[in-house]
Amino acid sequence: MAPLGGYRGKILRVDLSTGKISSEDTAKYKDFLGGTGLGYKILWDELKPGTKAFDPENRITFGVGPLTGSGAPLSGLVSITSLWPNHINELPATGHMGGHWGAELKFAGWDSIIVQGKADKPVWIFINDDKVEIRDARHLWGNGNFRATEEICNEVGSDTQVAAIGQAGENLVRIACVMCNRSHSAGGVGGVLGSKNLKAIGIRGTGAVAIAADKKRGRISRTNFCRWSARTTRALCRAHRNPGRSTMATRVGRRAKVCTGARQNRRSRPANVPRTI
Repeated sequence: MAPLGGYRGKILRVDLSTGKISSEDTAKYKDFLGGTGLGYKILWDELKPGTKAFDPENRITFGVGPLTGSGAPLSGLVSITSLWPNHINELPATGHMGGHWGAELKFAGWDSIIVQGKADKPVWIFINDDKVEIRDARHLWGNGNFRATEEICNEVGSDTQVAAIGQAGENLVRIACVMCNRSHSAGGVGGVLGSKNLKAIGIRGTGAVAIAADKKRGRISRTNFCRWSARTTRALCRAHRNPGRSTMATRVGRRAKVCTGARQNRRSRPANVPRTI
């Protein structure tokens, strides 16, 4: 497709049963918004009634929208769409994974990934810009997310972004997740990767995402987001009676200390002093 703002123009399709790797034009799905819209369109067009989540015919789509990789605030989520194994009727659904993996997919030149079929042995997919390989993952099988990610990074480079499953996904646990960057995960789809003998997808990208807006508008957007974030942080700090300290402290193991301090301040405040926010 002709270059459009936010899109790279290609969708990657990997058939694990045959080993075939191909690309499709993103324009085919331009009427379906974002990674979730594309994922549901794939399932609607390609799955027959009665297909189950762990069947080789099931598709799993890793989709991102046009803002992902553009620098737009809050645009990093990856939509992982498939038949959902933990739904009683295994209906279509989507899990969302944050982190840097989605942006790296766009940097590598791809708008989404469609995986189908089942490999005859454990494998992982390595995407290095336009070069895509299906690699042996038998040495990774049985390891958790962290160990698998470390092994892949040792093999192909520490700057590789890896989305992997752990032992739960390998054993088709229906609530298993896919995880990247040690803390970002999409629940419910890990077992689908396990059913396809797919351990992980690693990506290294060197490109960039073109946007339709001019640079001035981009700067204004980022500036406004930073101002909003700063105002929110200051308000939360005041609410905790702890001026000047970011409440991010509560996310790195100091929650008890901050909360305890807030309770002590409330106890020690005279009754006739109004509480201010």
